[in-house]
Amino acid sequence: MINELINIMKEQLLCYDFLLGLSKEKTEVIINNNVTELKRVTDLENECIIKNVALERRRLEVLEEVACLSGLGTGEMTISSILNKIKGGPGHGELLSVSLKMRESIERLKEANDRNRVLIGNSLEYIDYSMNVIRTSIEGEPAGFDPENNSYISNRSFFDAKQ
Repeated sequence: MINELINIMKEQLLCYDFLLGLSKEKTEVIINNNVTELKRVTDLENECIIKNVALERRRLEVLEEVACLSGLGTGEMTISSILNKIKGGPGHGELLSVSLKMRESIERLKEANDRNRVLIGNSLEYIDYSMNVIRTSIEGEPAGFDPENNSYISNRSFFDAKQ
């Protein structure tokens, strides 16, 4: 059972590492404003996420089986509790290693996604500003940049933003 858990986690780690590579690629795509490439990267991300959801379901099933066999309750069904239970036994080192690698990979993926979220937000703000400048030139309402407040001046927005 421990080996099956380790194998599933290794597959998940491969997914997370692949997603991390895609996130870095997505950063470049966002910076370069390549919408076609952004769709391709997003489609690949979605495929990987779907695969990882299936792996996570299986990991939770195996984790529950291991917890039951180890005498752990449902509330204690964590990798840490299993590591404590099999300390020094077969699979302990490998399970510890893969769980640490997964944690690191997930953290790096979160950072990359946060960076991309900021870049996309900035792009949307710029698009909104550009649309307002265009509208202003047509309607004659003032719009521009306020250097004192480091912000764009506009009376209306073309887009509703969820904040």
